[in-house]
Amino acid sequence: MADPISLQDIAAIVASVPKGADRGTLTAAIDKAVDGVIANLQAADSALSADLLKITKFTLEFLEACGKMGDPQFRTHIKTRASELHNELSMAAAKAAAKAAVKKAAAPKKA
Repeated sequence: MADPISLQDIAAIVASVPKGADRGTLTAAIDKAVDGVIANLQAADSALSADLLKITKFTLEFLEACGKMGDPQFRTHIKTRASELHNELSMAAAKAAAKAAVKKAAAPKKA
C-alpha cells in the first residue's frame, strides 16, 4: 500500500493539468490522483471523512472528463483506474460500516 498523500495535494495534481495536456501528462495526473485517493481510502480506520468522499468524487469526475477524449487505449486505462477507485471506495465503505455496526453492538443498551 502506498503512503497516503494529503487530499489537498490530490486536488492540486488534478487542478494543475493544463487544458490541452498531452496523453502522457494526463496519464501521470490520473495515476497520481487515483493512487493518492486509494492510499487514503485504504488508510481510513473508521468512517470516511466528507473531505475524502469529496476528493474521491472530484477524481472520478476528472476521470470521466478525460474519458471523453483520447484513443481507445487511453480510455481503457481510464476505465481500469476508475474501476480500481470504485472497488477501493466500496471496500472502505464496507469496512467503515462494519466497524460502526460493531461499535453500535458494543454500546450499552439504554433501559
